[in-house]
Amino acid sequence: MNYTQLAEAVSEETGIHANDVKAILRSAADVITRETAEGGSVAITNFGTFKGVDAARRLARNPQTGRKVTVPAHRVVRFKPSARMSELVRREKSTYYRRPVTTAKRPKTSALV
Repeated sequence: MNYTQLAEAVSEETGIHANDVKAILRSAADVITRETAEGGSVAITNFGTFKGVDAARRLARNPQTGRKVTVPAHRVVRFKPSARMSELVRREKSTYYRRPVTTAKRPKTSALV
């Protein structure tokens, strides 16, 4: 599933216009990116936690030449899925649970005009 497909799926489940959903997803991604870039974390209940961590300098091997190279210290993003998400992913497909949407269905009109 790509970005557009995700926005359309959320739009269908919530009744929010797809363009509005795209703006919300873009904003959420920007907030998560900024927070993890600063070394912070973002926890989303029943989904998981994004965390920015510092990776130490290390030695690696170039797979084409076999020569050792030094990888400098840098920041990376780690994602730890929640216990609920892990449990749902491990289940067989026929037992997936689809949580009912609690927002009222609204006409598909863009509020971000």
